Amino acid sequence: MKEVVSYSKKYSNEIEYINEILGNLYKGRIYGFDGNNSKQDGSLQANIIKLTRQLNILLNKIEFEKDSEIDEINEMFKIDCYL
Repeated sequence: MKEVVSYSKKYSNEIEYINEILGNLYKGRIYGFDGNNSKQDGSLQANIIKLTRQLNILLNKIEFEKDSEIDEINEMFKIDCYL
């Protein structure tokens, strides 16, 4: 019997990157939006590019059953568990 994989746990780091981008957009942390002069927040276009890139990375890893960032770190340190 094949082991069931919890993708939300396996790819939690990748999902957290996406959640962070979405959370910042939700909070209006967009350079030039509503008087925001903080360039570190990035423009709407820059945030959409980051979000698209992160989604593509995650979907590629799932589709081709690639290791997650956690798997890669665990392999470097020979750890056999999820945090």
